[in-house]
Amino acid sequence: MLKRLLTLEVKIRPLLLIGVLITILLGGGLSAVVYNTVFSGQEDSLTQRISTIGTLLSSLPLQNLHGDPSDKATSTYQSLKQTLIYTHTINSDTRFIYLMGKRDETIFFFADSEPEQNFVEYSQPGQVYTEANPEIKKVFETGAPAVVFYSDRWGNWVSGFAPVYNANHSQVIAVAGMDIDYSEYLRIVFVYTTMPAIVALGFASLLFFLWLLSKREEEMLTVRAQILAIAAHDLRSPIISIKWAAEALSASKDQLSEAGLKKARMIQVTCESVLDSISELLNVAASNNVFAKLKKAQVPLINLINSATDPLSLSLAEFKITLDIKDACRTAQVNVEMDRMRRVFTNLLSNAIKYSKPETTITIDAKRQKDRLVITIQDQGMGIPRGEQSKVFNGYFRASNARDSSIKGNGVGLYYSKRVVEAHGGRMYLESEVDKGTTIFIDLPYKEPVALAATGTVQT
Repeated sequence: MLKRLLTLEVKIRPLLLIGVLITILLGGGLSAVVYNTVFSGQEDSLTQRISTIGTLLSSLPLQNLHGDPSDKATSTYQSLKQTLIYTHTINSDTRFIYLMGKRDETIFFFADSEPEQNFVEYSQPGQVYTEANPEIKKVFETGAPAVVFYSDRWGNWVSGFAPVYNANHSQVIAVAGMDIDYSEYLRIVFVYTTMPAIVALGFASLLFFLWLLSKREEEMLTVRAQILAIAAHDLRSPIISIKWAAEALSASKDQLSEAGLKKARMIQVTCESVLDSISELLNVAASNNVFAKLKKAQVPLINLINSATDPLSLSLAEFKITLDIKDACRTAQVNVEMDRMRRVFTNLLSNAIKYSKPETTITIDAKRQKDRLVITIQDQGMGIPRGEQSKVFNGYFRASNARDSSIKGNGVGLYYSKRVVEAHGGRMYLESEVDKGTTIFIDLPYKEPVALAATGTVQT
């Protein structure tokens, strides 16, 4: 018996050695892959968060600030200060959040998230940032966000910088900054990187690792939703003011030409649509059951398309984009909640216009497939990279080529649209090729048309 055991041990030694080598190679390979993923993921997270803060601060009238201590007496400074303090509160892993200006070649502070009682850490308006990283000036020049590792009098940091634009988004007037302690950053990267070695020893560690990544992604989406909800809430007042002004112009029929009255009415309708979208966005941020009860009615698809394209007519004309609505759309009917589905089509068509090349065509078609109606919106725009197409319907995600372009966006439109379509029992998906365009598919349940009332809809 002993001889047989010794013989068996000799035979399995090479297998044990191979197993050890495979384990080492697998653990090392997984560690390298996860290191790159987590490292780039941390940078992407920081870039997305500071970019969102930059977009939020762009809604403030920063042009009223002078970049000196006299700013402290202004309401704009107080609004800026409170916004920075709030964003610091909901981004608990950060040490500082601040806004910088540039005068000649000198970088200075407008405000930061520190209490004014903290004389050591607090930066006065107009205080020169003598250790300013060169990347800050590049952000002023290029408008591209940046993540850097550097040291100053306050410590060692991993910092994200993002541009803040003026009201018409034509010029970078400030740069927002966010600092994370460097040792804390390395600690996070180290913890995630060493996990694959443990994962190689058992499936339990793998599941725990995936759970942590999922939780971190969920927390990031929650933070972005909160910040975006603040921005949406602050946008209400100026949009309402624009709407009132448009209503006043519309009432001045004897003072405006017919074309002027038409444009005033278009501004009014667009403002109403934006206000509805803001309300919907705030509801989505606050509740997961916002689409639980839909008031659906059977409507002609062409009516839905026309109501969605009316507010976009100026954009279509500006970029000389042709809208080709196929005959199938003029005869098909859909059973939907008109207002919400109209916002879906407005979102999708607005995206198609924004990302299309001038003097191209956007095609809208519909095709019956048994008990389904598949509606397609096809553009000839920049397209979406293949590896990112599965992510564009996630909340607050934008494709890399869209982020690199000068086109603004927040990654909410497709997320919202997909939720609305799914609440109608449908599904949304896409096909895309970079530099050739994107086709969005809206697959909805189909029921045989019923007689339409004079209003064009029948309540179901």
